[in-house]
Amino acid sequence: MGMPPGKLPSSGGTPRDDNRRQHFRVKMLQPVEISVNVVGSKLPVLLLDLSAGGMRFLSDVKFPVTSLYVYEVEFNLINTVNKISGHVLRMIKISDDLYDYGFIFESEDREQFSNVFQLVNELSILLRRNPQFNHINFPISQRLWQSFQMFQAKQMQQQSQQNVTQHPHPNQPPKPPGK
Repeated sequence: MGMPPGKLPSSGGTPRDDNRRQHFRVKMLQPVEISVNVVGSKLPVLLLDLSAGGMRFLSDVKFPVTSLYVYEVEFNLINTVNKISGHVLRMIKISDDLYDYGFIFESEDREQFSNVFQLVNELSILLRRNPQFNHINFPISQRLWQSFQMFQAKQMQQQSQQNVTQHPHPNQPPKPPGK
């Protein structure tokens, strides 16, 4: 149903590798609560990674995957508030009430793009120099935090199942391919 981890559809809808992305991505050490503006209401979502071209976030709201609906996202990182428009590029259903989104920026405003590009670079440098850097400027709501914990548990369960499939017996080495 969903795409494998580390894959995003290209404009043609086929998966592409992370290393073929157009922009460098910074993964958040912990989720950051940001907002998506929908018809005058700010809906909280959890930012997982950010690039100059888009972002990945978790939400308990089901957004349509289409370029027909353009949303403004607002985020505050490194004491800098940014607002930029874009649309949902892909959605993976994690559970009945949790979705993993790929969001692509659509801003025609060069200054907005430049600000996000600069923010990604500054954040990358800060995280490289100080891996314990806390980029969260406000608390995460309890509801979103519980959703994130459920997301993490599901990811760990999937990784555990993959390990069992690859190595079914811990005391027996895996068989070479073709035997």
